[in-house]
Amino acid sequence: MEEKNKETSMSRLKIILRLFKMVKPVRKVMLFAIFFGTLNHLSNIAVLTWGAWLVSSFLIPGAIPPGTFAISLLFIFGILKGVSAYVEQLANHEVAFRLLAHLRTSFYKEIEPLVPAKLLDKRSGDVISRIGGDIEIIEVFFAHTISPVAIAFTVSVSVLIFLGMFWWVLPLVVLPFQIVLGILVPVFWERYVRKNGQKLRAALGDTNAYLTDSLQGIETILLFNQGKNRRDEIGRKGDYLNSIKRGHSSRQGWLFGFVNGTILLANIATIVVAVYGYLGNHIDMQGLIVVTASSISAFVPLFSVAVVSHYLSESFASAERLFKMIDEKPAVVDAPDATPDLPKDFDITFKNVSFAYKQNGSKVLDNFSLYIPQGKSIALVGESGSGKSTVLRLLMRFWDFNEGEILIGNRNIKKICQKSIYDITALVAQDSHLFDATIKENIAIGKPDATMDEIIQSAKQANIHEFILTLPKGYETSIGELGDKLSGGERQRIVISRVLLKNPQILIFDEPTSNLDSFNENAIQETLNKISRDRTVIIVTHRLSLLANVDKAYRLQEGKLSDFEIPKAARKTASASA
Repeated sequence: MEEKNKETSMSRLKIILRLFKMVKPVRKVMLFAIFFGTLNHLSNIAVLTWGAWLVSSFLIPGAIPPGTFAISLLFIFGILKGVSAYVEQLANHEVAFRLLAHLRTSFYKEIEPLVPAKLLDKRSGDVISRIGGDIEIIEVFFAHTISPVAIAFTVSVSVLIFLGMFWWVLPLVVLPFQIVLGILVPVFWERYVRKNGQKLRAALGDTNAYLTDSLQGIETILLFNQGKNRRDEIGRKGDYLNSIKRGHSSRQGWLFGFVNGTILLANIATIVVAVYGYLGNHIDMQGLIVVTASSISAFVPLFSVAVVSHYLSESFASAERLFKMIDEKPAVVDAPDATPDLPKDFDITFKNVSFAYKQNGSKVLDNFSLYIPQGKSIALVGESGSGKSTVLRLLMRFWDFNEGEILIGNRNIKKICQKSIYDITALVAQDSHLFDATIKENIAIGKPDATMDEIIQSAKQANIHEFILTLPKGYETSIGELGDKLSGGERQRIVISRVLLKNPQILIFDEPTSNLDSFNENAIQETLNKISRDRTVIIVTHRLSLLANVDKAYRLQEGKLSDFEIPKAARKTASASA
């Protein structure tokens, strides 16, 4: 289980620099948080130090008693601490949440070009884990690292200056402990727990992916009586994940113990040296009390910096998982000379196209050529794995072909921006996705600014309008509310409504009736016959009934194309239904 998670690690410096670049849009709020965070900790030190000075003024014989203003300062420092602590937390989390929202949007934007070629070898549960869990873990860096480090540095320097005002030796005593807690512990501890953090995030992603896969296939699992085996495997993955978490938590305990011990040792050393200074007449009794009070509270921000290094191992591992995914190069990118201009004509030509999914792999298409006149419909038939769907995906620029040309209206599709290709094409697949939104919203994806009349018209063309009206909420019915109540044919007709609303020049159907019964297949076939007129249409199917009204059919076998004679029975069936 550990072997498959081994990957080349990114350097920590590279990860940190990339995370810092993300702070740029909110740097003003970040500076605001650092200012009030510094004010919070200095106010805390001031409360203890000034309080110690006030008490000593009353207790030490011969000391000047404080006046009303001096006593009032203690309350002012207390109020200042409360207000600044609130503003600091508010600003820090404002930074974190705004950056997390930006990161989610950016991550989605970056993985869009990877679809589908680069995501085929990734499990959906692992991708979901990265979008959800990993991005949330990065919040530790934004909200609990950048600001605390800046605050700890500012407060530590202020404390050194303050102690130096009493006796120059005191800063020399405190400084080594500040270096240990603020620099050495975070750096070396993060390196120590780095691999464990990476294993933890990888194991969590693997477990989430397995759970997602199990939930998606739970019906199949039950039908084949594999529930116990699946539960056992989930238990094993959970035990493995828990063992990693236990080790991580154990190390956390050791870190907290070491940091607290170091702070205690620093306080003792400071008090001992301060007493020595008092005995040597370098500082007076009141100074001794004030120095002791200030040293006790001075290490609070350094404690935060020291212990956050434990959580940073997970944050950096999460950031690395995200960066590795978004750094992948898309299988298809627009050429430098590609333009968004649409072709004037929409005939399609494949010229000697060869394609293999993997470099040096076997060719799925080999010297493939095909011409589809504008406004005509053709069908591709063939066995599974013969390359039928590959033809469609190359046309839609989901993959880049290795050799040859694909032309739309005599323009090479590599010279047309992908967005423009998507504008003029539409795909109805056997498993086209419906979103957990209303029927109206699912149809309107084809044209977001469509009027209700346009949506209804497209539904009528797809023969689904009457069914929608039978639903309690009509077009406002949520797909999620219906669950599995929608038949395969009804789902397909909603998808076809979406396509019709888009009104593309090129229609592509990839096994649109493969999962339907004969009744729904006939209904979908009737719909396809009606909407395919005056459009360039490609149908991939293994059902002969869909060939009834196409202008020409071809058989694809081992990457080679040959004419396919449409059975007369299919033609007769089409004539009878018409």
